[in-house]
Amino acid sequence: MSGAGGYPVRPTRSDFGPEPKNRTVVRDAEYELDGETVGRLMFFTMAGGARTIALARIRVDDLGSGPVAIDREEAWNPNKLTSGPYAAPTITALATGRFQIAYPATVPDREGTLRELLLTGGHAQAVVLASNANLHHCEVRLTDPSIPSSVVEVRCWSWSDWAAADVPFDVWLY
Repeated sequence: MSGAGGYPVRPTRSDFGPEPKNRTVVRDAEYELDGETVGRLMFFTMAGGARTIALARIRVDDLGSGPVAIDREEAWNPNKLTSGPYAAPTITALATGRFQIAYPATVPDREGTLRELLLTGGHAQAVVLASNANLHHCEVRLTDPSIPSSVVEVRCWSWSDWAAADVPFDVWLY
């Protein structure tokens, strides 16, 4: 990639270099690929796909003693490092069934340069426990949905009575 794109900054089409050109004229489309068409399709697909995949996934549990990330993966941390700019996010219980997940405002890109982390949303799913037959729903909210941020709020509640519930959950952040 030639531009500034790369996690946590999502790549754009221009990050993949110039428009592809055919070395020679395509003489027989049955046996030769049109490099311009295939190259454009490939680069646009990669850039478009990068705009829709999650940047982070976290499993939060141990809610009785305080919420803890028991498993996590971030796109900017492929080696699962745990210190410095790769430290776990801060997870705070705000109220019953309400949790705040806060990443640092900047995280390292592929070259180690700190870049602004701008999460645009996410989705959460309650972890189903065999001992608990009640179903739960969780959602992810930004403080202001029109402003990307490195902080999100997760809310969980029971479907049976719509009461807020402290349940383990997985969250994917975009």
